[in-house]
Amino acid sequence: MQSINEIDDLSPEKALKELAKAPESTFSDSVALENADFSISLKVADAKFVVDWDIKKKDWDWVGLYAHTKDHEFEYLKWTWAVFHKDTQWRTNMKVKNGIVARYYRYNTQSKRYDLLAESEPYNLN
Repeated sequence: MQSINEIDDLSPEKALKELAKAPESTFSDSVALENADFSISLKVADAKFVVDWDIKKKDWDWVGLYAHTKDHEFEYLKWTWAVFHKDTQWRTNMKVKNGIVARYYRYNTQSKRYDLLAESEPYNLN
């Protein structure tokens, strides 16, 4: 399995298939999720969404923007690998509109799936 920095154009769906085939030793030590306090939020700057998260980034973590809270994890409108952002912020090019939610996902080496760590409240322009 290549590192995330070598395959930055790989989508989360395709990465999930590749990650499932990778040996356990490929991954850095896992972070316990129990009793963890993760958060993600949406704000606006220059009429575009900005996503902030309070989560220690790991390879293969990703952030997505969704039209609805019930959308499947891969039904995102936009997404990014968290590790590619110097800080814990993603300044998107997506224009602001009501109902958008942000989600933060982490690859789970045991279940070989992505775990949802945090979801924002739906954005409301009013």
